[in-house]
Amino acid sequence: MDDFDAYTKHKYEPYKAPQVPAQQEPVAWISDSPTKGNGKQLHWTKSEAWRWSSNITPLYTAPKQWVGLTDEELKPLCDENHIMFGAYTVDFIQAIEAKLKEKNHG
Repeated sequence: MDDFDAYTKHKYEPYKAPQVPAQQEPVAWISDSPTKGNGKQLHWTKSEAWRWSSNITPLYTAPKQWVGLTDEELKPLCDENHIMFGAYTVDFIQAIEAKLKEKNHG
């Protein structure tokens, strides 16, 4: 594939970011409790956690999904940094996103 083909491919097939998953609800909460052994207490309801401490952390069943940037988010970033938005830029951004995803999610 030559440079022109690469450009026209992206021109007619724009980058599609993955769909954002629905907001996941916590399954439990951890509160900082200075009166308990290690200072941490597990709670099944948020209101119970708040009764123990104002510093609570939600717990989820799985890590959050990776969410890439859309063209609408990329274009202003390119403009702000004086970078021409196009096929090569999108390829470069996708390579950076892939590396970040690999580093952060294994």
